[in-house]
Amino acid sequence: EHLGEVIPNALKLTEKLTFSDYSKTSWAFKVQDNLEITRTEKILVDNTWVAFHKKDRKHMIACLNGLSVYFGEKNQENRCYVLFSGTQPGIYKSWASVCAVTKGTKAHYKKYSTIEEAQAEADQYLKKGQYYIDPELREKTPEANNLESMKKIKESEKELMNLKKQVLKIEEQIMRLKDKIDQLEAENQHLRDQTFLPE
Repeated sequence: EHLGEVIPNALKLTEKLTFSDYSKTSWAFKVQDNLEITRTEKILVDNTWVAFHKKDRKHMIACLNGLSVYFGEKNQENRCYVLFSGTQPGIYKSWASVCAVTKGTKAHYKKYSTIEEAQAEADQYLKKGQYYIDPELREKTPEANNLESMKKIKESEKELMNLKKQVLKIEEQIMRLKDKIDQLEAENQHLRDQTFLPE
């Protein structure tokens, strides 16, 4: 196997960073039992382990670059920015978005690790509910989750009401049928009584 060669079942972080999947070989690094890592993380760890044992500096440098790319991408997943001033204050997913809105102006902003942190700060310093939230982040906000839960609760309540109405209708039908049965039994008893009257 050559570094950079596209290998089936390999991790490809960039055009130049491709790594082999050693998971089904004896070359794989044994991770502690109590740890759970993703397939991508496993491939990066295995390749670092192989590079170390082969004493291959180029492979080791490629692994370190791969880890850098992976960590950079992973950190970007949850990162967001709060713009406190400017033409459109709010929460933005990327630095590029903040730059596009603040170009040519002095703006106050801050980077946050999670949407929850960003929203707490935005709620404190901006008018709650009246600031921009990047569409990609909107579905991750606690309010979005609460709204979705509220919708599901309302739908469930409607279904429950419909079921209760159906149960009431069925109970009414049962009562009418019981009344009809009682009436028929009374008529039947009356007919029997008339048939067996002594002369």
